[in-house]
Amino acid sequence: PPPPPPFSERTNMTIRSHLAKRLHSWQRKCDLPVEFHEMNNYGLGSDLHTWSQALCNAMEMGHTLHVKLNPKPNSTRGSWIYTDLKLCSKAEVRQPLACYFGPQNSCGKEYASMTRINYDPEDPKRHNPGCPSIIDEKHITTSKFRAASMELLFSHVDRRVISEAERLIPRVFGADGVPKNLITVHIRWGDKYTEMKLLTIDNYLEAAKKLARARGLDDAQVSVYVASDDARALQGFRRAAPPGWKVFDDPMLGDLRAVPMHKTYFDHVFAARMSQGYEGVESLASLLISLEAEDFVLTTGSNWSRLINELRLSVLDPRCGGCTKMIDLLEGES
Repeated sequence: PPPPPPFSERTNMTIRSHLAKRLHSWQRKCDLPVEFHEMNNYGLGSDLHTWSQALCNAMEMGHTLHVKLNPKPNSTRGSWIYTDLKLCSKAEVRQPLACYFGPQNSCGKEYASMTRINYDPEDPKRHNPGCPSIIDEKHITTSKFRAASMELLFSHVDRRVISEAERLIPRVFGADGVPKNLITVHIRWGDKYTEMKLLTIDNYLEAAKKLARARGLDDAQVSVYVASDDARALQGFRRAAPPGWKVFDDPMLGDLRAVPMHKTYFDHVFAARMSQGYEGVESLASLLISLEAEDFVLTTGSNWSRLINELRLSVLDPRCGGCTKMIDLLEGES
């Protein structure tokens, strides 16, 4: 397969799939009624996937979707906690996602009387009405729609997010930059034990070894980027890895070291609030670095692993003729 393009090109995620193009065109139908969606302020990956479902729900109703703060004074949501208040303008704060991905509806209207369509997976009062005419699980599955909506969202990654990733790359990998044959291993521990079984370091290590063998790599040729929100995972993988492997740590935990922990694990929601949204841009920069790999060890029971995989399938593989490989240790949404 051809070598991957340089970082600046890889982050220019042009829309390629038919479904993502359909979503892009739909959001620009300015004659349609508009629904608005408030971000839920859960995990960042969860919030992006919930936005995807809200988009599908709006399309089912024949409406476009706009993301903004609730104009009603009694709204309890407030601003999206992952919006970096130092990086983003006041106008961008009022339109969550705009700072990182650009405006999600370009019709230029003032949406003062929009209907609220919020889908909140943890609030039974705001259940998911679904979109059966779009996600029929035959031609378009839930996972296919998620991948297309993430392809759409990440087709306009703001330059400020890219600059943050470019700032971090030399710190993570050194002056030589991203190494060849990089394997991204996403280890989601922290509070995830409340939602899914947590796998051991050995599980992740054996999967990485399998990918390295498939590429015909010896130990000296193996480089692993450990994307994780848990310092124990980073330390554990580094200790267990074969001596010849090069293991690189997710820079997010280091940059957020000053944020106090209110629990025994790293809490993204708490960190986002305490850092005034900096956790959001740092997480997205880490995500872009994760996508520098050709092979991936994921657990798609985690929203973040699922997001990495959606972008792998919708962005990376079409560019390189399906050159990436992925081992899913714990499957999630189908």
